[in-house]
Amino acid sequence: MSEVKESAVLAFWILKYKPIYSKILNSDTTSEHINEYVAINVILHNIARSYEESGNNRAIQITHNGYKQLVYRLKNWDLSKEGLMTIADLLYYYDGSTIDNIDTEESLFGRV
Repeated sequence: MSEVKESAVLAFWILKYKPIYSKILNSDTTSEHINEYVAINVILHNIARSYEESGNNRAIQITHNGYKQLVYRLKNWDLSKEGLMTIADLLYYYDGSTIDNIDTEESLFGRV
């Protein structure tokens, strides 16, 4: 299993058990959805590390809007391990343009 897929499995367990908790919950979405942010960053960090180790010059560029949409999906979709591995693979093999909207056909899921 690739490191990117392993990071997706780790993200799955973070989302399932929600081990990170903040006592201070205010209107800041970062504290409300901290486990989702950590799960996304685990995947993105491992993708960046895989790019670096393979000598690939690529980088994932996600706008604030695209990032919020990923958080929403991780929070509200009932994703399996395989589903998260597929999302991680899509991010890894993405064509390198900026991810802003993952709802349209010209989005993350329509360009790979």
